[in-house]
Amino acid sequence: MTPEELVEANNKANELSNFQLGISPTKYPSPGTYVTTGLQAGNFGNGVDWLNYIGYVVQVRKDAGDFGSHMVFLRRPDGKLSCNANQPYIELVGRLLVEAKKMFEDIPENESYDEPFTINGEYPETGKIVEPKEDGPPANNSPMVQITSEDAQGNKTVEVV
Repeated sequence: MTPEELVEANNKANELSNFQLGISPTKYPSPGTYVTTGLQAGNFGNGVDWLNYIGYVVQVRKDAGDFGSHMVFLRRPDGKLSCNANQPYIELVGRLLVEAKKMFEDIPENESYDEPFTINGEYPETGKIVEPKEDGPPANNSPMVQITSEDAQGNKTVEVV
């Protein structure tokens, strides 16, 4: 099963189950859980690398993500670690879980929690669940919207707010 087929099959399964396995941005998946993520900004359209949507949970930083969501560190099939926030997660189960596990170089049981996980080399934290901290990473709490306006002469102005 290709990564694209895995994501498509998982989406179909979740449609049929009314998203009963979905984990909203206000909750978080447990460390070791294999998930697919919701859409990711800048990572859709042609040329999507579907492996960016699949991972197992390594660390959760409560309330440290954008808009007060939880920051979730996922280990991708290629072994890279990614940091996700402000999106839903859908737990992989059954055949989808079996197929997904075949794509991974690492397994949750082999994760080391002795060394801290960082965000771009900053904000080191150890452990699986990290409680909120005052000195944590700054959250991006302002939505970005692009507004294009045109005056009577046809001059366009692009504004990002």
